[in-house]
Amino acid sequence: MIPVMVAEIATSFGLAWIDGFTSLNAFGFYVVILIWAATGLFSIPAHSKLEDHKNEAAINTLVSTNWIRTILWTIKSGISFCLLYQF
Repeated sequence: MIPVMVAEIATSFGLAWIDGFTSLNAFGFYVVILIWAATGLFSIPAHSKLEDHKNEAAINTLVSTNWIRTILWTIKSGISFCLLYQF
C-alpha cells in the first residue's frame, strides 16, 4: 500500500503546485493529507494491536474510525469527478 499512497500524495501535490494551492486540485491534496493523518493516527495503531491476537477494542476502533477515511475518500472521489467534467 505504501508505494501507491506515496504516488497519490506526490501526484496530488504536483497537481496542486501546477494549479495553485487554492484550486480544486489543491483541495484534493488537502483531503489526501487528511486521509494520511487518519490512517497514521487511527488505522495503523489499531492494525498493530491486531498483529498478535484478536483484540475487540482495536477492532471496534478500526471499524468506527474507518468511517472518517470513507467520508474523506468519498469527498476525494467527488473532487476527481468534478475535475474530470471540467475538461
